[in-house]
Amino acid sequence: MARVKWIPAVMLVAFLLPGCARKATANAADQQRAATVMLDHFETVFYANGDLLSGSSGYRGLSQQDANTLRAPFGYLLQGLDVLGKAASNEMLGSIGAALVGAKDFRGPSGPPPHLGDVQSQFCYVIVLRSQSTFDLG
Repeated sequence: MARVKWIPAVMLVAFLLPGCARKATANAADQQRAATVMLDHFETVFYANGDLLSGSSGYRGLSQQDANTLRAPFGYLLQGLDVLGKAASNEMLGSIGAALVGAKDFRGPSGPPPHLGDVQSQFCYVIVLRSQSTFDLG
């Protein structure tokens, strides 16, 4: 019964990963391994390729608003990279082949009704660098 809830997520990842392999933006085996680990530990997993995250305008025919909606799960990652400075942020974003974010243990807002506010969760980002990347985290 526990495997049934993962079937849609596995199907989504299986659908998305071949598209990235065709572009050769990241090592497909590394992406597959990262996706498998994330699906084992998190309730919800989002995937984005580096090209989507490194841009700030429209993406592949999408409007800027729609592209930004797709970038939303990676907002904390992008904000964290911005703290490093523009040059470091751009270098890191240019080296990303794929990024995944997993979330679990969702908790609704607390306080008196009507309970409006942000949903809290535990989350983790995994970055898969491009195959030819020479980026050095040091």
